[in-house]
Amino acid sequence: MFFSKLINLLPLLAAVGGATAAKRDIAANTGSNITVYAYGTGISGLPVYAGTDGLAYVSTNPSSDMKPVNWTLARGGQVPWNVTLGSSNSTSTSAIQFYIVTTADAFEPVGFLNSTSTAPDGAVTTGFTTYGSNVMYIDGSTYTSQFWAMSTTETGVWEIMWNESGADQAGSVPVALRTVGPPTIN
Repeated sequence: MFFSKLINLLPLLAAVGGATAAKRDIAANTGSNITVYAYGTGISGLPVYAGTDGLAYVSTNPSSDMKPVNWTLARGGQVPWNVTLGSSNSTSTSAIQFYIVTTADAFEPVGFLNSTSTAPDGAVTTGFTTYGSNVMYIDGSTYTSQFWAMSTTETGVWEIMWNESGADQAGSVPVALRTVGPPTIN
């Protein structure tokens, strides 16, 4: 009898333990100096870079026109996500904000706005959060992730897009943006 009660309690104990782990996971994915990675078909945990054109890219072999991005992430969507560009040796000091374009049926590039750039029509710089390690946009009471990677003319380089409708787009694949990098093999 005692054994059967213990067996019935095990799923409950596992759920409570899992909830605690999820809470820690969410908290670990906010703060500064975070790298965001893209995962999708043919894209296995590539870091997001900022192009000199202010747009977001992932690449298997980034060019000198692409700068690493260090993110400052906040939960809840109330404040913009700021980034610094460069490496640990050289970073930008001006405020740069992450944006997406959310107009109806938009399939538009994702990018970064500095103090001298003009936001595209329909761009938003707030509403972002993490759900576990996934980057999400809060649309009312719905969490969405409509990031896609569109191939460019350069081999191994994709432009990150926001696909408001989620409809298939030629030359692109859906990707998850995450705060967890790919495993390293020693």
